[in-house]
Amino acid sequence: MHILNSQRVNADTTNQAIDLSQTPKDVIFLSFADSDLLCFSSAMQSFANQMTANVASLSVLQHPFSIDLYCQQTLQNSKFIIANILGGKNYWSYGVAQLSELAYTHNIALALFPAQNIIDKDLKSLSNVDEILYDYIFQALNAGGVDNYQKLLSAISQLLYQHKIIYHDITPIATAGTYHQDDNPKIMVLFYRALILSGDTAPIDMLIATAKTKNIDIIAVYISGFKDNDSANLIKDICKKYHITIVLNLTGFAHFYFQHNQHIIPSDIPVIQLACGTMNKEDWQNSSQGMIPRDMIMNLALPEIDGRVFLDMISYKHASKKHPITDFMLLSHQPIPSHIKRVINYCHAMDRLKHKLNKDKNLIIILANYPIKDSRIANGVGLDTPESLLLLLQHLKRHGY
Repeated sequence: MHILNSQRVNADTTNQAIDLSQTPKDVIFLSFADSDLLCFSSAMQSFANQMTANVASLSVLQHPFSIDLYCQQTLQNSKFIIANILGGKNYWSYGVAQLSELAYTHNIALALFPAQNIIDKDLKSLSNVDEILYDYIFQALNAGGVDNYQKLLSAISQLLYQHKIIYHDITPIATAGTYHQDDNPKIMVLFYRALILSGDTAPIDMLIATAKTKNIDIIAVYISGFKDNDSANLIKDICKKYHITIVLNLTGFAHFYFQHNQHIIPSDIPVIQLACGTMNKEDWQNSSQGMIPRDMIMNLALPEIDGRVFLDMISYKHASKKHPITDFMLLSHQPIPSHIKRVINYCHAMDRLKHKLNKDKNLIIILANYPIKDSRIANGVGLDTPESLLLLLQHLKRHGY
């Protein structure tokens, strides 16, 4: 259980009125994912002489006043708006309503997408672009990569200025693959494919480099998610082929590691949860909680459902400079060297522990006592913790502890 202090913060710390102060541009691209915004900005560099574009993060456009102000100052003077809304209409309902009305009253092309590989009928019905173009943009966004975003922008440029589109085939990009592999990997690092597509891999690179100082071999794997078949199959193949002793996971949410009633990751391999935080360094250092609620839910509370053990946050978001073409404040994951060193030291210790006999291992069992009363020790609503503890001790005894 993790208690969030609702009097001091809410689930979205950016839920305040913010003025982005962006000048009007031809094309506007909106997304919750910084990796999407970075990829779009990179692709726009090839079209700077043909059209103008802005990108903005939906995570800072949460307050209704922020959305209204952005519509008035920037959106209503645009020609084409793309919004990639993770979670669908309900996750940005006021914004979707305002975009739909704005597109109708100002004759602006509007394409709304759910940021996942499934057509959202509600968002598609609120879009007003030709179905062929809509499906083409959908394919490009889901494939990802600067090359595919350039093809998307080429189609939009042709529509706006030539009124005829020549479509170029979208290049499929593997949903999962190996980013780095040493000769005899013992540690498998799992992280989102989006970091590869945006080139935002600094925390992964530092994990690999730090492991080398301890002579620990690593295989780093990018995935779309555990529910993606290619991702799941790749993880299972690696676990079968190599002697993986620990998994460092940087993907969020709860996944339930099963595919066709089989474990994706064998149950005897511990899965350690790490987090790439979404806070900047100053907010992170000044926070009494360590992580904002959104990060805590995605990277700590929900992964515990899978039995993952949270260890550390290994990066924070760093804003370097505004992109010269899209007015986007470039954000990237800045590694925290001391935390990454602690993670690798932990893995090194876990590897040593694995070679010890059970009878030589010292275990500590910690029981909670909140609310703070000794009579509440191991209290859990609907749970018989003392009985569970007894069964655990019996299990340990049978296995030689």
